[in-house]
Amino acid sequence: MKTINKYILLTITVLIFNLSYSQKCDNHNKHKQKMEAEKIAFVTTKLDLSVEEAQKFWPVYNELKENKSEFLKNKRAIMKKLRKSFDTMSEKEIEASLDKSLNIDLEIDKLRIDYNGKFKKAIGVKKTAIFYESEREFRRTLLRNIKSKHCNK
Repeated sequence: MKTINKYILLTITVLIFNLSYSQKCDNHNKHKQKMEAEKIAFVTTKLDLSVEEAQKFWPVYNELKENKSEFLKNKRAIMKKLRKSFDTMSEKEIEASLDKSLNIDLEIDKLRIDYNGKFKKAIGVKKTAIFYESEREFRRTLLRNIKSKHCNK
């Protein structure tokens, strides 16, 4: 009887842990989506796109974001493995991981150069420059908000 109670208690504990973990993931995804929506609203306001420009710009933006996301996901995996196994890795393995990471950075830069041309074609040079500045401004605003929340605690 005591063994059955232990199994029931263990099962309930595992279920509660899984539920709380999935809620944290949901909250993270919701927060991420909210931030992306805020960024889109911010950029849209700054760019003041016409309907035709918006129809050309946003698909290019979304395509870049998706392609860049894949590269960043791979880089995070490489760096996570490096952090976890650093003490047990050989010099050559560490070097290979660093080289892979830097090559991903190069691929992202190539991607940005390619999409820079696509942005200029979609919305023109001036609005492309405004777009890049609005992205930087949005990041600075986010960082200031995060910093002020931590300083106010």
